[in-house]
Amino acid sequence: MKQVNASKIAFFAVVVFVLFSCSQEKLPSKKVARAYAEITFTEELYRGYPDSIKAHKKLILEKYGLQDSDIVKTMRKMPPDKEVWREFFKEADFVLDSLRKAVSR
Repeated sequence: MKQVNASKIAFFAVVVFVLFSCSQEKLPSKKVARAYAEITFTEELYRGYPDSIKAHKKLILEKYGLQDSDIVKTMRKMPPDKEVWREFFKEADFVLDSLRKAVSR
């Protein structure tokens, strides 16, 4: 039987690790920005009513298929690039403004 070189095993392990890391689902920042805006709006609308905030937040997270920690994780992983953050908050502001306008009618 042919003996396998340790460097070949290490190379194979690195390739598997890289492929596995790349295949993990990343949350789109646009989706997270929308959920962030809706949760912010809910907190404004139901200020002083923590049970209502909690119930609506749960519905928003379910709507977007997110968990409570996904928003924080995504924001922490976003690069310190002004343009990336500008796009994130542009989307969040658009949603937030739309919700505020809908309520004020």
